[in-house]
Amino acid sequence: MLGFAMGTMILALGIPLVSWIPMATWSVYFVQLMEGSGFTQNGTADFITKVMPQMFFPMILTVIVVLFALYRMGLRDAVRISLARALLASMTFGNAYSFAYSLAGAALSLAVMAGLKKWDKFSLLGVSAAGGVCHNLGQLAVAVLETARLGWYLPALLASGTAAGVVIGIAGGLAVERVRL
Repeated sequence: MLGFAMGTMILALGIPLVSWIPMATWSVYFVQLMEGSGFTQNGTADFITKVMPQMFFPMILTVIVVLFALYRMGLRDAVRISLARALLASMTFGNAYSFAYSLAGAALSLAVMAGLKKWDKFSLLGVSAAGGVCHNLGQLAVAVLETARLGWYLPALLASGTAAGVVIGIAGGLAVERVRL
């Protein structure tokens, strides 16, 4: 069911297959993007406008799938997908600490999104924005357990979580609207 949902979303949203490339290949792809955009000649502006948006695409896609699952497949499937995402990400790119960060962010985010969806007072965009903020708060909570000096990072995390949640909410809204299971 997950494979079908992700495949259908790729077709419905026009998501390029490059979002499924493993990280080592992904790094080579970004070097190509930086060279192709003239990053070495034009500086940071081209990197920000041409390369950075594509860097976050795979991460955003995985969160869109969880949001889609919450709205179209139900909470149980969204929890399964979220757990699988946290486990696979930590096995692929990290260690036990990365699993703790990913799981804390995913659990808090999904719990808040499920509660707000059930409360039925927020749009999908609002639910997603709250999920983005809570994901960052969950990860910050794990980080503060390691060192309490990271609390100053909270304002930046609130802003970035809200922005990411809005972007994911817009894309997730399109997916929920266009994809029928």
